[in-house]
Amino acid sequence: RTLSFLNQIVKKESPNLIVYTGDIFQNINEIDFEATILKVFSIPISNQIPFAFTFGSNDIISSTNKEIILNYISNLPFSLTKKSINLDGSLSNYLLDISNGDAQIYILDSYQNKINHLQNDYIKILHDNNNKINKNYKNIDSPFSLAFFHYPIPEYRPKGPFSVVGQYNQKEKLITETSPETRKILGQFVNIVSVGHKHTNDCCILSSLPHDDDIWLCYNAAAGEGGYGNPQIAFSRKVRLFSLDKNKKKITSWKRAENNPDSIIDYQVLVNDGKVSS
Repeated sequence: RTLSFLNQIVKKESPNLIVYTGDIFQNINEIDFEATILKVFSIPISNQIPFAFTFGSNDIISSTNKEIILNYISNLPFSLTKKSINLDGSLSNYLLDISNGDAQIYILDSYQNKINHLQNDYIKILHDNNNKINKNYKNIDSPFSLAFFHYPIPEYRPKGPFSVVGQYNQKEKLITETSPETRKILGQFVNIVSVGHKHTNDCCILSSLPHDDDIWLCYNAAAGEGGYGNPQIAFSRKVRLFSLDKNKKKITSWKRAENNPDSIIDYQVLVNDGKVSS
Protein backbone atom coordinates (compact mmCIF):
# COMPACT_ATOMS: atom_id res chain seq x y z
CA ARG A 1 0.00 0.00 0.00
CA THR A 2 2.81 2.43 0.91
CA LEU A 3 4.79 1.60 -2.23
CA SER A 4 1.68 2.05 -4.36
CA PHE A 5 1.11 5.51 -2.87
CA LEU A 6 4.72 6.56 -3.38
CA ASN A 7 4.66 5.31 -6.94
CA GLN A 8 1.58 7.44 -7.65
CA ILE A 9 3.39 10.52 -6.35
CA VAL A 10 6.48 9.79 -8.43
CA LYS A 11 4.40 9.43 -11.58
CA LYS A 12 2.57 12.71 -10.91
CA GLU A 13 5.53 14.83 -9.81
CA SER A 14 8.60 13.33 -11.56
CA PRO A 15 10.96 14.39 -8.74
CA ASN A 16 14.67 14.90 -9.34
CA LEU A 17 15.58 13.71 -5.84
CA ILE A 18 13.91 11.71 -3.07
CA VAL A 19 15.04 12.17 0.55
CA TYR A 20 14.25 9.60 3.25
CA THR A 21 14.55 10.99 6.79
CA GLY A 22 14.34 7.72 8.67
CA ASP A 23 11.84 5.45 10.41
CA ILE A 24 11.62 3.28 7.32
CA PHE A 25 12.51 0.09 9.20
CA GLN A 26 11.28 -0.86 12.64
CA ASN A 27 13.17 -3.43 14.67
CA ILE A 28 13.41 -5.78 11.72
CA ASN A 29 14.52 -9.28 12.69
CA GLU A 30 15.58 -10.73 9.38
CA ILE A 31 18.77 -12.43 8.26
CA ASP A 32 18.17 -11.32 4.66
CA PHE A 33 18.06 -7.61 5.53
CA GLU A 34 19.21 -6.70 2.02
CA ALA A 35 15.86 -7.83 0.57
CA THR A 36 14.00 -5.61 3.02
CA ILE A 37 16.15 -2.60 2.13
CA LEU A 38 15.72 -3.23 -1.60
CA LYS A 39 11.95 -3.26 -1.16
CA VAL A 40 12.03 0.05 0.73
CA PHE A 41 14.05 1.78 -1.99
CA SER A 42 12.42 0.03 -4.94
CA ILE A 43 10.52 3.19 -5.98
CA PRO A 44 13.52 5.45 -6.69
CA ILE A 45 15.56 2.56 -8.10
CA SER A 46 12.86 1.34 -10.50
CA ASN A 47 12.11 4.91 -11.59
CA GLN A 48 15.82 5.81 -11.86
CA ILE A 49 15.57 8.73 -9.41
CA PRO A 50 18.52 9.70 -7.20
CA PHE A 51 17.79 9.32 -3.50
CA ALA A 52 19.36 10.11 -0.14
CA PHE A 53 18.83 8.43 3.24
CA THR A 54 19.52 9.19 6.87
CA PHE A 55 18.63 7.23 10.00
CA GLY A 56 15.55 7.71 12.16
CA SER A 57 14.78 6.63 15.69
CA ASN A 58 13.50 3.16 14.75
CA ASP A 59 15.77 2.08 11.91
CA ILE A 60 17.07 -1.07 13.56
CA ILE A 61 17.84 -4.40 11.94
CA SER A 62 18.78 -6.85 14.66
CA SER A 63 20.80 -9.12 12.38
CA THR A 64 23.32 -6.41 11.48
CA ASN A 65 24.62 -2.99 12.52
CA LYS A 66 24.21 0.61 11.49
CA GLU A 67 27.46 0.83 9.53
CA ILE A 68 26.72 -2.24 7.42
CA ILE A 69 23.21 -0.94 6.68
CA LEU A 70 24.60 2.42 5.58
CA ASN A 71 27.31 0.84 3.42
CA TYR A 72 24.71 -1.31 1.69
CA ILE A 73 22.34 1.60 1.01
CA SER A 74 25.23 3.78 -0.19
CA ASN A 75 26.07 1.24 -2.91
CA LEU A 76 22.55 0.81 -4.28
CA PRO A 77 21.78 2.11 -7.78
CA PHE A 78 20.86 5.83 -7.80
CA SER A 79 21.79 6.22 -4.13
CA LEU A 80 23.53 9.47 -3.18
CA THR A 81 23.77 8.32 0.44
CA LYS A 82 27.19 8.70 2.04
CA LYS A 83 28.86 7.61 5.25
CA SER A 84 30.64 10.27 7.28
CA ILE A 85 33.24 9.80 9.95
CA ASN A 86 31.74 8.53 13.19
CA LEU A 87 30.52 11.59 15.09
CA ASP A 88 29.67 10.07 18.46
CA GLY A 89 27.48 7.42 16.84
CA SER A 90 26.16 9.68 14.09
CA LEU A 91 27.16 8.27 10.66
CA SER A 92 24.98 9.60 7.83
CA ASN A 93 26.16 13.22 7.64
CA TYR A 94 26.88 14.61 4.19
CA LEU A 95 26.22 17.44 1.75
CA LEU A 96 24.70 17.12 -1.70
CA ASP A 97 25.75 19.86 -4.08
CA ILE A 98 23.15 20.34 -6.80
CA SER A 99 24.17 21.70 -10.22
CA ASN A 100 27.46 23.28 -9.16
CA GLY A 101 26.12 25.31 -6.29
CA ASP A 102 22.54 25.96 -7.42
CA ALA A 103 21.47 24.25 -4.20
CA GLN A 104 23.12 22.65 -1.21
CA ILE A 105 21.32 19.91 0.70
CA TYR A 106 22.61 18.85 4.10
CA ILE A 107 21.70 15.34 5.25
CA LEU A 108 22.27 14.78 8.99
CA ASP A 109 21.96 11.84 11.37
CA SER A 110 20.05 12.82 14.53
CA TYR A 111 21.37 9.81 16.45
CA GLN A 112 19.94 9.56 19.99
CA ASN A 113 17.44 12.31 19.09
CA LYS A 114 19.97 15.11 18.75
CA ILE A 115 22.42 16.97 16.55
CA ASN A 116 25.55 16.86 18.68
CA HIS A 117 28.42 19.32 19.05
CA LEU A 118 30.68 17.27 16.75
CA GLN A 119 28.06 17.53 14.02
CA ASN A 120 27.88 21.30 14.47
CA ASP A 121 31.57 21.52 13.61
CA TYR A 122 31.14 19.02 10.79
CA ILE A 123 28.37 21.12 9.20
CA LYS A 124 30.82 24.00 9.03
CA ILE A 125 33.47 21.74 7.49
CA LEU A 126 31.04 20.45 4.85
CA HIS A 127 30.03 24.02 4.00
CA ASP A 128 33.58 25.37 3.79
CA ASN A 129 34.95 22.40 1.81
CA ASN A 130 32.10 22.55 -0.68
CA ASN A 131 32.68 26.24 -1.27
CA LYS A 132 36.37 25.66 -1.93
CA ILE A 133 35.70 22.82 -4.35
CA ASN A 134 32.85 24.52 -6.17
CA LYS A 135 34.37 27.39 -8.11
CA ASN A 136 30.96 28.55 -9.35
CA TYR A 137 29.60 29.07 -5.86
CA LYS A 138 31.05 32.56 -5.43
CA ASN A 139 29.19 33.73 -8.56
CA ILE A 140 25.76 32.88 -7.14
CA ASP A 141 24.08 35.58 -5.07
CA SER A 142 21.86 33.40 -2.90
CA PRO A 143 22.16 29.64 -3.37
CA PHE A 144 19.36 27.57 -1.92
CA SER A 145 20.18 25.43 1.09
CA LEU A 146 18.04 22.85 2.85
CA ALA A 147 18.74 20.43 5.69
CA PHE A 148 17.05 17.08 6.21
CA PHE A 149 17.23 14.92 9.33
CA HIS A 150 14.90 12.92 11.54
CA TYR A 151 14.46 14.31 15.04
CA PRO A 152 13.19 17.91 15.43
CA ILE A 153 15.35 20.58 17.06
CA PRO A 154 13.85 22.45 20.08
CA GLU A 155 12.64 25.36 17.93
CA TYR A 156 9.94 23.04 16.54
CA ARG A 157 8.21 23.73 19.90
CA PRO A 158 8.00 27.55 19.93
CA LYS A 159 6.94 29.32 23.11
CA GLY A 160 3.79 31.42 23.02
CA PRO A 161 1.45 31.79 20.03
CA PHE A 162 2.83 31.09 16.58
CA SER A 163 1.54 30.50 13.06
CA VAL A 164 1.72 27.20 11.24
CA VAL A 165 0.79 26.04 7.75
CA GLY A 166 -0.52 22.49 7.95
CA GLN A 167 -1.36 20.07 10.76
CA TYR A 168 0.38 20.32 14.15
CA ASN A 169 -1.19 17.40 16.01
CA GLN A 170 1.62 16.06 18.19
CA LYS A 171 2.75 18.69 20.68
CA GLU A 172 4.53 16.49 23.19
CA LYS A 173 7.72 17.82 24.72
CA LEU A 174 10.78 17.16 22.59
CA ILE A 175 13.37 15.15 24.53
CA THR A 176 16.56 16.30 22.87
CA GLU A 177 20.02 17.53 23.81
CA THR A 178 20.41 19.56 20.63
CA SER A 179 21.89 22.90 21.69
CA PRO A 180 20.94 26.45 20.58
CA GLU A 181 24.27 26.49 18.73
CA THR A 182 22.79 24.06 16.17
CA ARG A 183 19.94 26.47 15.43
CA LYS A 184 22.42 29.30 14.90
CA ILE A 185 24.56 27.25 12.52
CA LEU A 186 21.55 26.08 10.53
CA GLY A 187 20.29 29.66 10.42
CA GLN A 188 23.58 30.72 8.83
CA PHE A 189 23.70 28.02 6.18
CA VAL A 190 20.16 26.90 5.30
CA ASN A 191 16.77 28.38 4.39
CA ILE A 192 14.69 25.35 5.32
CA VAL A 193 14.91 22.39 7.68
CA SER A 194 12.66 19.38 7.14
CA VAL A 195 12.30 16.54 9.66
CA GLY A 196 10.23 13.48 10.51
CA HIS A 197 9.61 11.68 13.82
CA LYS A 198 6.19 13.16 14.65
CA HIS A 199 4.26 11.16 12.10
CA THR A 200 0.96 13.06 12.26
CA ASN A 201 2.57 16.51 11.99
CA ASP A 202 2.92 17.94 8.49
CA CYS A 203 3.18 21.69 9.09
CA CYS A 204 5.82 24.35 8.47
CA ILE A 205 6.75 26.85 11.20
CA LEU A 206 8.60 30.10 10.58
CA SER A 207 11.31 30.24 13.24
CA SER A 208 12.22 33.87 13.83
CA LEU A 209 14.51 34.58 16.77
CA PRO A 210 15.96 37.96 17.86
CA HIS A 211 19.35 38.72 16.29
CA ASP A 212 19.14 35.57 14.18
CA ASP A 213 18.24 34.54 10.64
CA ASP A 214 14.70 33.44 9.81
CA ILE A 215 14.36 29.81 8.85
CA TRP A 216 11.43 27.59 7.90
CA LEU A 217 11.05 24.46 10.04
CA CYS A 218 8.92 21.87 8.26
CA TYR A 219 7.67 18.39 9.01
CA ASN A 220 7.85 15.91 6.15
CA ALA A 221 4.64 14.10 7.14
CA ALA A 222 4.64 10.29 7.07
CA ALA A 223 4.09 8.29 3.91
CA GLY A 224 4.20 4.78 5.37
CA GLU A 225 1.21 2.91 6.74
CA GLY A 226 3.49 1.35 9.36
CA GLY A 227 4.28 4.71 10.94
CA TYR A 228 2.75 4.98 14.40
CA GLY A 229 0.63 7.91 15.55
CA ASN A 230 -2.30 8.80 17.73
CA PRO A 231 -5.23 6.64 16.45
CA GLN A 232 -7.66 9.33 17.64
CA ILE A 233 -6.23 11.84 15.16
CA ALA A 234 -7.76 11.81 11.68
CA PHE A 235 -4.66 11.87 9.54
CA SER A 236 -3.98 10.68 6.01
CA ARG A 237 -0.49 9.60 4.99
CA LYS A 238 1.27 12.32 3.03
CA VAL A 239 4.43 13.24 1.16
CA ARG A 240 6.03 16.70 1.29
CA LEU A 241 7.51 18.09 -1.91
CA PHE A 242 9.84 21.01 -2.55
CA SER A 243 10.41 22.87 -5.81
CA LEU A 244 13.49 25.05 -6.37
CA ASP A 245 13.25 27.68 -9.12
CA LYS A 246 16.73 28.93 -9.94
CA ASN A 247 15.62 31.80 -12.15
CA LYS A 248 13.14 33.24 -9.65
CA LYS A 249 15.28 32.27 -6.63
CA LYS A 250 12.15 30.71 -5.20
CA ILE A 251 11.45 27.62 -3.09
CA THR A 252 7.88 26.38 -2.85
CA SER A 253 6.44 23.40 -0.98
CA TRP A 254 3.24 21.40 -0.91
CA LYS A 255 1.93 17.97 0.06
CA ARG A 256 -0.04 15.16 -1.50
CA ALA A 257 -2.12 12.72 0.54
CA GLU A 258 -2.86 9.06 0.05
CA ASN A 259 -6.62 9.57 0.31
CA ASN A 260 -6.59 12.19 -2.49
CA PRO A 261 -3.26 12.15 -4.34
CA ASP A 262 -4.57 14.30 -7.20
CA SER A 263 -4.97 17.35 -4.92
CA ILE A 264 -2.21 19.72 -3.82
CA ILE A 265 -2.32 20.54 -0.10
CA ASP A 266 -0.96 23.66 1.67
CA TYR A 267 0.96 25.15 -1.24
CA GLN A 268 3.27 27.85 0.13
CA VAL A 269 6.22 29.99 -0.90
CA LEU A 270 9.09 29.49 1.55
CA VAL A 271 11.81 31.46 -0.22
CA ASN A 272 11.19 34.24 -2.73
CA ASP A 273 13.83 36.25 -4.60
CA GLY A 274 16.46 34.46 -2.51
CA LYS A 275 14.98 35.54 0.83
CA VAL A 276 12.98 33.57 3.40
CA SER A 277 9.29 34.50 3.03
CA SER A 278 7.33 35.39 6.13
